[in-house]
Amino acid sequence: MGDHGPNVGEHRFSHETIALEERNPMFYLSLPKDLRKADNPIVKNLKANKNKLIAHYDLYATMIDIAESVGAEIPIDTTFHGKSFFKPIPDGRTCGEMGISPMYCNCRYKKANLTSENPLYQKILDSIFSKMNETIAPFTDICVVPLYSSKFQPVMKEIFYPGTTKTLKIYQVIFETLPDNGRWETYVSVKFHHDWIEVQNFLNLGNRLNPPWAKRCSNTIRDFCFCKS
Repeated sequence: MGDHGPNVGEHRFSHETIALEERNPMFYLSLPKDLRKADNPIVKNLKANKNKLIAHYDLYATMIDIAESVGAEIPIDTTFHGKSFFKPIPDGRTCGEMGISPMYCNCRYKKANLTSENPLYQKILDSIFSKMNETIAPFTDICVVPLYSSKFQPVMKEIFYPGTTKTLKIYQVIFETLPDNGRWETYVSVKFHHDWIEVQNFLNLGNRLNPPWAKRCSNTIRDFCFCKS
């Protein structure tokens, strides 16, 4: 089982498939030989489930299933948000109902570009860097503060994620920072109130898409804290 697929390097920008694979880590499951009979319901269910949308909640349910099969006592108040791989998993699952953040959802929902002419474009950028500055503030004695890089035109796309409405939207944002020439991807939610707009970041800055070149000085905010000296 892997934690993620390939997630840095120039190849990361070459095709959407690479980005999908980053969020689609390897997962292999090998049954003991005595359970591999074709008429075994476990085998049938595994084959039926292999191309369905699954998440860590399902892995948890599977581990509990295995533990119970060998006599482990599972607390009666254990809460399950997923389905065991050994049992039928329904078709048509969505990231929203499974608790998968838009940051890590592999479902290909419809997208629409948000251009720089839209006032919301700059508001989103300002929100991202405001959150980053707030996070890095306690570490400015050792960290270089990342700055917005105008060399790269940020890409913003509205994601028609399940549950979004005219007053609640989600946007994918790709941008670059200086002095580290970092390229980042993040997602923000935007709530449209009567006379104001609320932007919330899913992450402090985002997922870095290219390898860092400078020494990192803080494990707490290691992704975007680079040494001053």
